[in-house]
Amino acid sequence: MARSVTVIPAKRILTAESGTAQAVKKLRMAAYCRVSTDQEEQLLSYENQVNYYTNYISENPLYEYAGTYADEGISGTNTKKRDEFNRMIADCLNYVRELKELGIGIIFEKENINTLDAKGEVLLTILSSLAQDENSGKLVINRKQEPIVVRLYQEFLDGKTTDYIKRIFEREGVQNWNGGTKWQATTLMSMLENEKYKGDALLQKSYTVDFLTKKRSQNTGEIQMYYVEDDHDAIISKRIWECVQFYGNYNCM
Repeated sequence: MARSVTVIPAKRILTAESGTAQAVKKLRMAAYCRVSTDQEEQLLSYENQVNYYTNYISENPLYEYAGTYADEGISGTNTKKRDEFNRMIADCLNYVRELKELGIGIIFEKENINTLDAKGEVLLTILSSLAQDENSGKLVINRKQEPIVVRLYQEFLDGKTTDYIKRIFEREGVQNWNGGTKWQATTLMSMLENEKYKGDALLQKSYTVDFLTKKRSQNTGEIQMYYVEDDHDAIISKRIWECVQFYGNYNCM
């Protein structure tokens, strides 16, 4: 299933509390080097990596050298035994998303990815999505609940309000996701507006405001969002979904 990703730029600019312009500061940059074996030719490559990136950062007037982290003869399949990698992450707080929230970029030189720019964010989003697929993290249809979603959309297009549909569902004892029979009109409306039912996915609807408390907030334009078409199997056709967004416009039928 072919997918396309659309970048939705941020509409609001997050600024420092002072709100004043500041002089450009040097970026603190560290390097991470690793070889997976202790063979002589690999160790030579390892030493070359360390020397190259240490000099590269130190000699660049835009960067402030923040150290080199290096693991020798360590497999890259997991991070449990990569002491230097784990030390680097501990020093920098956490992985790519949290680092980006702090304004800290990671550059993947081979792939030409910089996590702070739009291109890097799109690529990381796609790679993350692909990784989820490979680990069975892809959304799948709940066949038991599927008829309820289909009926909700049809009832709405037939002219019924969400409050009326709520009363119908409760009178008939239609079970919700928790197995109960109580429904909320606001829940039904959010289902009618959810793009996932037509097979698409809007990413980053919310974001982490405070990486220490993990507090999240609704994204109203503070950061970019990404719209992925045909991300997973659909329950509702795109035509039906679009009709519902126009509140049952019968010209769509």
